[in-house]
Amino acid sequence: MDISIIDKLAQAGVKLIIQQDGSIKDEEVIKAANEQGVAIVLTNIRAFKH
Repeated sequence: MDISIIDKLAQAGVKLIIQQDGSIKDEEVIKAANEQGVAIVLTNIRAFKH
């Protein structure tokens, strides 16, 4: 997930995001979410297979 999405979701009133972990941007996204007051739950469940 891109951090610009976090801003848009927060502006829309989203308070919780559930997403799979393992992205190289996880730390960046978590930091952005914390700054916006949006909670993130990271799952270890794959949404797709390569």
